[in-house]
Amino acid sequence: DLHNNLLSDISSILNPPTNVSL
Repeated sequence: DLHNNLLSDISSILNPPTNVSL
């Protein structure tokens, strides 16, 4: 659902993939 999707987005922001350089 939308809430779960939002949590997933937050999780991605807090734990970005290691292959992504900022």
